[in-house]
Amino acid sequence: IHDLQVHLARCKEEVIQSITNIETESVIIIMFQHYIRKHLERELIEENQSLRNELLDHKDINEVMLGT
Repeated sequence: IHDLQVHLARCKEEVIQSITNIETESVIIIMFQHYIRKHLERELIEENQSLRNELLDHKDINEVMLGT
């Protein structure tokens, strides 16, 4: 019975360690996804601003050419 208790204790420890590893990996994945999302949001905002600036530049050129 003692051997079974020792074996059970080891198995329990392995399960706890596996759960801890899974939780740690999950947190890392969530943080990485958050970083990627923020990075993509910044890129989209920059691209959007760049396109707005281009449109404004074209509008200004058209106004100058049309004399408005």
